[in-house]
Amino acid sequence: MSRPETSAPILRYGTVDSALTVLARIARDAPGPAPLTTVVARHQTGGRGRSGRAWADDPGSLLLAVLVDVPDADLSWTTPVAGLAVAAAIADLGHRPRLKWPNDVLVDGRKVAGILCEHIDSPTALRPLHRVGVGIGLNLGTVPSGAGPLAGALDLAGADRDETAESLILAIRDGLARLLAADRPAWKRDYERLLARPDAPCSVRLPDGARLDVRPTGVDDDGALLALDADSRPIRIAVGDVDLPSSTGPRPPSGVHA
Repeated sequence: MSRPETSAPILRYGTVDSALTVLARIARDAPGPAPLTTVVARHQTGGRGRSGRAWADDPGSLLLAVLVDVPDADLSWTTPVAGLAVAAAIADLGHRPRLKWPNDVLVDGRKVAGILCEHIDSPTALRPLHRVGVGIGLNLGTVPSGAGPLAGALDLAGADRDETAESLILAIRDGLARLLAADRPAWKRDYERLLARPDAPCSVRLPDGARLDVRPTGVDDDGALLALDADSRPIRIAVGDVDLPSSTGPRPPSGVHA
């Protein structure tokens, strides 16, 4: 498959506070970096996930942040589209990934990657475009200390870790470019196809800390979760986190946060 052409650089660092923070600092310098500029780090001292949670990593973790420009009308789809790009890159390696709404990538029911999207200030007026940093943490072969019991990682199956990481960096970046050039019907179709346990009961944590017991039914045209509540009434959830179900099986030897 041919790759989209881009002159955007891949910037490599050792230890940083977070790849997203580095990308944001770069973006504040006029005239600002080109779309798809990518920051790759070996280690983060201040890695973070959604809702302010800390993000741990180890030498097996792939840590990157990609700059994208998103039209105002498509902003709500940035995180789901990023999930699709990561899932496609993982599938190219022979795995069968699934997506947990809104931002986690699963393999064999365990979380192998998380995604955090943040607005990035830019010296250039981009309206109606938004400049967004797509932060991705993906574990290759090992589970960081402190990761949750439902964490997982890609089995390298004897493959070279660095070669695998390089392949994933390019595939994720190029996948973002291809997907952002597509449209909502394609995003919705592909996202619903990859939703993990789409009709199984689960709980959703809302931003105010409340939990809802729901049965998901899909996503709407804006990427919000559609579900039935405990009384079988249809509801729409635009912001929240679906909890992974408890696992009764043995933990595999690798992963990231659950």
